[in-house]
Amino acid sequence: STNVGAVMGTPHYMAPEQGRDAHRVDHRADLYAVGATLYHLVCGHTPFGGDSAMEVLMRAASQPLKFPEPGPSPAVRVLISRLMEKEASDRPQSAAEVIEMVSKLRRKQVDEDPESAPKVAEAVQRARWRRLRRTLRKITWYAFGISTALGMLVLVWGIAGGWQWSSARSEIARLIKSNNYRQAIQVLDRQQPGFMSSAQEINRHRSEVEKMWDSWANFQLQGTYRAISGLLEEGKLSDAYIALQGIHEDLLSPSMSKEFDVYQGRWEEAMLAEEALQPKAAESRMRELGQKEQLIQLGHDLLQGFVFTPVANAKVHENAVRLTGSGRGDASRAVHVRALRFIVRFSDADHENDQVAMPFPDGRILLLKRSGITLQVPGVAERVLQKESKQFTFTLGLTNDAVEFQAQGQLEPLPIAKLTKELVWSWDIGAKRSIDVRLHVVPFWRRNKKN
Repeated sequence: STNVGAVMGTPHYMAPEQGRDAHRVDHRADLYAVGATLYHLVCGHTPFGGDSAMEVLMRAASQPLKFPEPGPSPAVRVLISRLMEKEASDRPQSAAEVIEMVSKLRRKQVDEDPESAPKVAEAVQRARWRRLRRTLRKITWYAFGISTALGMLVLVWGIAGGWQWSSARSEIARLIKSNNYRQAIQVLDRQQPGFMSSAQEINRHRSEVEKMWDSWANFQLQGTYRAISGLLEEGKLSDAYIALQGIHEDLLSPSMSKEFDVYQGRWEEAMLAEEALQPKAAESRMRELGQKEQLIQLGHDLLQGFVFTPVANAKVHENAVRLTGSGRGDASRAVHVRALRFIVRFSDADHENDQVAMPFPDGRILLLKRSGITLQVPGVAERVLQKESKQFTFTLGLTNDAVEFQAQGQLEPLPIAKLTKELVWSWDIGAKRSIDVRLHVVPFWRRNKKN
């Protein structure tokens, strides 16, 4: 707060109107202060002096502005004079005008005759038009640059889309070569229509892959479906059910899936007919199949008990797991079952260096490769347990004193390691490949040693 009549501010830099009515001053008083400050900088003293603030303000409002000699250049005098006009309306009306005047002064475009100060307004107007023309030129260049950038972006997008589509087609060709048609379809389903791959092109490739899948799956399953048909005709419904459930999902192409539904329907009709004619036999059969389903569920539960690291490299589905990349799996729950049947499937011939290893605490390792299953014993030559195959079926029995290995068709189990409290897997698989492991719990291991 101030006393009545007191002046706030620095008198030597205050515009005349601030001494008359400070409530009505605006930004043009600030421009006056800029001029007074510039005057002090270039002349070495303030524009107007006095013994009191009021005397300084009165001189600023009534006396003409004078420059010392030698003093600033004529152009600078014009600038300061314009900023320190007595009336606010005679000064530049905005900071932008002052900046333009300074810019013109730097370019030596201001008339150096102090008497021509009124012409500065015209010069400012001309400068505005020049600035507008420069702005229009900049906008034109910006528009050209943006258009060029958009064109390049479309070109790069097209090239990238073409590269992505080319890469996807190479991946699909590799999967088809290894008969992984389901994965090839998944790659196509993930492909987004783009500059180089239209939806029509993607659909055409998908149709071609489905036809190849149908042809291959039909060749693989025609014997299986004939066998199932014979079992159904002979009334061996349990065997027909097991054969149906044993068909791998990779074989269920679009047409083979329809065939599967047909045989599934025939089996259900046969079960209903048996239930109508022989209720007790049908009930016994359902109980038997229920036990088999329970064993499959036990395999699923056992896999759920495994701790896989990293989790992303082990995809569990029902009682099977698909292994990719490299990783490790540990299970302490395995010791609570008597025996486990493994079905290990290598998808293609490129699995030469891929492997699944089961190390045991005594240093022995059961090694599964496409070239065969071997037992590695420290200090002893490795022992071949099964020869080369794309699918291995074997059982590991967990007896009271040993871990026993029994290949499919082998009459007697072979002790391969000391009894362990847990099962450990490790795997190392090349990029873009996988190994499928299906797990079943085997009942009555010691009562019936045949698989």
